[in-house]
Amino acid sequence: MAKDIKKIIAQEYIKCAKDPEYFMRKYCYIQHPTRGRILFNLYPFQGKVLHLFRDNQFLITLKSRQLGISTLAAGYSLWLMLFHKDKNVLALATTQATAKKLKQGSRGTRCPGE
Repeated sequence: MAKDIKKIIAQEYIKCAKDPEYFMRKYCYIQHPTRGRILFNLYPFQGKVLHLFRDNQFLITLKSRQLGISTLAAGYSLWLMLFHKDKNVLALATTQATAKKLKQGSRGTRCPGE
């Protein structure tokens, strides 16, 4: 029985390591302004942006406000840090306050077991 649980955990880890969208949909939570802590249920366009993040080394994003792209980038950064030990993550922001908010976003993301 213990071997079965270890095998299931290993399979789940591999799924998460291979697919950031799967990891974020299943294990990441965000703080909604009215509903509180909820699973990060990506919109279809966010899934497309996530694949662009993953598939392109350099990416410049022109976006409007309130699309959840900063939260998506924080979640993607968390995925990189958890599953890719050879990756470095650098976040640039227009102000120090914005940079702190980005940092708090990835810290506020919950992972399995938290």
